[in-house]
Amino acid sequence: MKKVIIKSGFTSHQRFMLILFFIFSFIVGTGEVIGIAISDSLDLYPGDYIALFLFIISPGILILLLSKEGILISKDQLYNSQFIFGKPYFKTKIDLKNMKDISILNYNMAQRLVFISAANPNFAEKIRVNKVFLLNENHSQKRLVLTTKKMEHAELLVREIENAFALNHSDYNPPTRRRW
Repeated sequence: MKKVIIKSGFTSHQRFMLILFFIFSFIVGTGEVIGIAISDSLDLYPGDYIALFLFIISPGILILLLSKEGILISKDQLYNSQFIFGKPYFKTKIDLKNMKDISILNYNMAQRLVFISAANPNFAEKIRVNKVFLLNENHSQKRLVLTTKKMEHAELLVREIENAFALNHSDYNPPTRRRW
């Protein structure tokens, strides 16, 4: 079994929001648990249940923060997987049937920040995304393997898949349409 861990599962903005949510849920939940432990009565109000729920989900948020995304090659099978501490905990099989080529497609995208774009709707951050696709013989079908911002990660992914499954690396330039 070979694993290639490529990137974090979240963008920096999503990771920042998850960190804030984890800190909030852990502090509020811990305070509630301590408050229940030192109180004389066990009368709970609806807000107490919400705080306890936040405390219960805070380890799950921490696991999401520590997770990475990559591929797993196992016994002639290819999986897109989530890893925590190098161990796969969620994987989806990528069907290799009729796939002969592998290619990297580059996309120019824009990402808007929620609070800033509400005040100024034209404010967006331009990003370049590399997507690794499996292609059939005549390139009429494609299957997404992984998306990454770094070209080095996409090239590493292509090399590993080429070596494991004897696929050909091809330069695939699909026709594009101009938007008016």
